[in-house]
Amino acid sequence: MNLTCSNDIVWSPMDKGALLVRPADGTAWTLNAPAAFLWSFIESTPSVAHLSNAAVNVLGWSRARAEHEVRAFIDALNVHQLIVAAPIAPVHSSHVSWSCAMALGDASPLIQLRTLGTNARRRPSPRGNSSPG
Repeated sequence: MNLTCSNDIVWSPMDKGALLVRPADGTAWTLNAPAAFLWSFIESTPSVAHLSNAAVNVLGWSRARAEHEVRAFIDALNVHQLIVAAPIAPVHSSHVSWSCAMALGDASPLIQLRTLGTNARRRPSPRGNSSPG
């Protein structure tokens, strides 16, 4: 199965991870370093086998661990509708440069749902205080 990132997701690398946002509804997810590494390769390396090879080569994981972790990560991305099956593998590469595996650590890929502050805000009072009274 070839994979591609959902068109309605924007993302940005962050210190030791990445932030994914669906602007249409304000839903956001944070990725830890191994998950961000895998996410960055989905467009240019769009199969489970290729992602597993990248994890073995860069993260130093065993083949069995890489295949297990990549499949679990892909399942999590599917649950949140962050990726879609692609009929033709993309040919461009937009991944972030990962200079050393040390920065990624030995953790499993982790994706966490975050909520962005979308609550209605009250107008400030003349005193600059947002609360009544």
